[in-house]
Formats: sequence, structure tokens, C-alpha cells
Amino acid sequence: AGLAIAFILPVLIPGRTFSPVRLLNDYVPWKSPAPAQASPPKVQVGRVFAIHPWLSWAAGRVREGVLPLWNPHSFAGAPFLGNLQSALFSPFNIAAWLADLNTAVALGMLAKLVTAGLSMYWFLGLSGLVPLSALLGAVTFMMGGFVVNWLGWPHAGVVVWLPLMFGLTERVVRGASWTAAGLLAVVTCLQFL
Repeated sequence: AGLAIAFILPVLIPGRTFSPVRLLNDYVPWKSPAPAQASPPKVQVGRVFAIHPWLSWAAGRVREGVLPLWNPHSFAGAPFLGNLQSALFSPFNIAAWLADLNTAVALGMLAKLVTAGLSMYWFLGLSGLVPLSALLGAVTFMMGGFVVNWLGWPHAGVVVWLPLMFGLTERVVRGASWTAAGLLAVVTCLQFL
């Protein structure tokens, strides 16, 4: 956990970004005639060509007071708010409405990691594990391959809510108050955002 946080925190320095933008060097007009260097996995290309530009454009529209329903920059135009990968109302993307894109991306990733760890720790504690075991499980989930690999994508913003949903469902099944059912409804809505 500390390693991931130490990896993300330097991005909060002005002028730095947590994005595989160097992948643009593999495509015209940025392609260099020099020999290619090792690049990150190509699965990350979508972040450079879609996720980050969408977030930047949407944040600008929201700051102008316009709800971006339609994206005129994709193909001949495409639905934006209805596009599940735009994640316009995701709590992890709202920072982009207030801060610059680099800071917002780093804070969103950090928030996903913290949400994953805390929600899994709570769920495992609720399940009866001792604190050390719950901590080990939380760190394992938080730093697991799926969460870390998809951290810059909206996918991780859905997965990090699962332990909280499981824990709240368990509390509802055990006959907890209406508060647990209400929180379960809120968390279920959050993961759809």
C-alpha cells in the first residue's frame, strides 16, 4: 500500500502526470524516426486516446456550466453522458471539475486505492477475521492485479465498492436497521456512476 501511494504522490507535483502519454510516440504525427524504446502495455493506449481526453473535455464543460450529453469530438459525434466509460459522475472523477487534470487523475487513483483497502478491511472484519488477517486481505485486494492494472480506468472505480456492497448486504441479511439498507442503495448507485 505504501509503495503504491509513494508511486502516486510524486504525480501531485505540478507539471507531472500519471498517464502513459509516451505511448503517443508510437503513433503519427508524434512517431519518431529513432529506434523505439520499451513502451507500457498497449492496453493503456485507451487512457491516452479516450479516458484522459474525455475527462479533460468533460471537466471543462462542467466548469462552463454545461452538462456534456454529447461528445462532438468522437467520430461524427457520440453520446457522452450515456457512455459508461466516461464516468462523468464518478466520485473518483469529480476532482477534475475543480483541479487540473494531472492532479485529478492522481487523486482519483489514490482515492480508488484507499476505498478498496478500507472497504475490504471493514468487510473482512465484519466477517470475523482478526485485524491482522483483515489488514492482509485488504492490502492484497487493494494491490491486486485487477485493481492496480485498471486503476486509471473506470473499471477499478466499480470494483473498489464491492467489499462495501458485500458487507452491507451481509448486515441487511442479518437483520440490521434500515440504515444499512439505505447505505447499500447508495453504494450500489455509486458503483453505477
